[in-house]
Amino acid sequence: MGTETDSASSVVGQGQATEPKPILLVESVFESAVLMSRIFRELNLLDQLAISMDCEGALVRLRQASVARPRLILLDVRMPRMSARSFLEVIKSDSVLRMIPVVVLGDSDRAEDVARYYELGAAGYMVQDGEYTDVLDKMRALSNYWMLSRSPMTH
Repeated sequence: MGTETDSASSVVGQGQATEPKPILLVESVFESAVLMSRIFRELNLLDQLAISMDCEGALVRLRQASVARPRLILLDVRMPRMSARSFLEVIKSDSVLRMIPVVVLGDSDRAEDVARYYELGAAGYMVQDGEYTDVLDKMRALSNYWMLSRSPMTH
């Protein structure tokens, strides 16, 4: 069994190979993007992480044929110009993009805030408190789950 800092793919199980699963982080705050980069480096998944600093840029990236589609989108709720809710509505109404799971990274634990994102098609909602170890633990658990999860985009 691996150490805590081993990559998520190393805990999948002996003899099981996993294909790369690109992750798109949509995060407008530079410091938060740097924090997530550090976390994904510690998880040995930095090479699978792409970052868009706003929702518009993320949509452009998602629609580029030359760029591998992510298997997971991590979406911060606080976005300039296009809101996270609008982005989620666009993604889930697009026949090509709607199958990409979107996990919302929020700061509210209020049931109505969480429910609003699930109603729009979010695959999950995680409350971030900004503490490195808390975010690291949540991203480790999330990446372990997504490394094991099957995607309809590859089958």
